[in-house]
Amino acid sequence: MQMEDYLYGKKLHQTLSKKPEKMDQDEWELLDRQVLGVIRLTLSKNVAHNVAKEKTTEGLMKVLSDMYEKPSANNKVFLMKKLFHLKMEEGGLVAAHVNEFNTIVNQLSSVEIEFDDEVRALILLASLPNSWEPMRAAVSNSVGTQKLKFNDVRDRILAEEVRRIDSGEASTSSAFNVENRGRNPDRNNRSNGRSKSRNGWGQSKFRQPAECWNCGKTGLRCLRSRARLLAMGFSSLQPISLIAAH
Repeated sequence: MQMEDYLYGKKLHQTLSKKPEKMDQDEWELLDRQVLGVIRLTLSKNVAHNVAKEKTTEGLMKVLSDMYEKPSANNKVFLMKKLFHLKMEEGGLVAAHVNEFNTIVNQLSSVEIEFDDEVRALILLASLPNSWEPMRAAVSNSVGTQKLKFNDVRDRILAEEVRRIDSGEASTSSAFNVENRGRNPDRNNRSNGRSKSRNGWGQSKFRQPAECWNCGKTGLRCLRSRARLLAMGFSSLQPISLIAAH
């Protein structure tokens, strides 16, 4: 469908139908070859390889239709998975998300899968991120037992995006996602482990013999020294031989 619109926009749509009687065969073949080249240049390399042997616009369009618009079970499953896995990212643009949603729905329509208007509205609501949960609840409560209408839901979503942009909520949410994207959840744990080791939970601070704060002896020999350290929170110290008691 989009390819047809593109050719009409370029005024090259004549080759999509039969040759006009008034047009010469050579002129028709030249026009057909030009359109064939235009279509190939718009295709990705992976797709272009599948139509490299086609010599006419009609044959090329048939191959593309069989690949992407033929109502086969494989195409239907692919598009259904694409639709149900569609999820708008936090801070993403609603207009782009709705456009992608409509594109998939139209592709499903081309393979003879149609959705009820309310079902489309429900799928669109379900594809919104978690931060839109209050909006989902508001839409559901506004209709009560009546059926949702897709156009109404779409308009309310777009209006909500405008409100969020005006209030700064969208930019705040987007900045929060960028800050947290790619952060390693174990980073804080490792940092805490290092800080504990440096703050005395490990044994690195006690590699050198320390002088007793109470009696002046070298090493942790004094009962009062041990009691003092335990009171300060050094509970992981190794057992100490109590040679002297004061």
